[in-house]
Amino acid sequence: MRKIFVLILTTFWITNSHAFVKEEAEAFCSSYKKGVESQPLPVKAADGSIVFKYDISCSTLIAKHYREIPNQYISALKTNTKANSIHFYCDAMGSSRHYGMTFSDIYYDMNMKYLTTITVTPNDCK
Repeated sequence: MRKIFVLILTTFWITNSHAFVKEEAEAFCSSYKKGVESQPLPVKAADGSIVFKYDISCSTLIAKHYREIPNQYISALKTNTKANSIHFYCDAMGSSRHYGMTFSDIYYDMNMKYLTTITVTPNDCK
């Protein structure tokens, strides 16, 4: 009987802690989305790209940043490995690691020709 009680209590705790984590992640995402959407577009980013569109879904915890990149930064983009994005989204920003968010940076040249997509998922933050 005691084992059944412990099993039920453990199941209840795991279920409720998962719900709390999801609520916390969605709350963070909502705050992030409000902050991002309050900035007028386009926005120049630290990597030299120009963010021209955001697509952020807090129900799925996915954030997409659509970026134009000037010609002089295209060669730098080729060396901007996924490791740099993992460092930013997992460590510097912490959103993917702590809140389980997925981030995609979708790059275009200045003529809107698609170049590449760099995606960081929570699994990349190990």
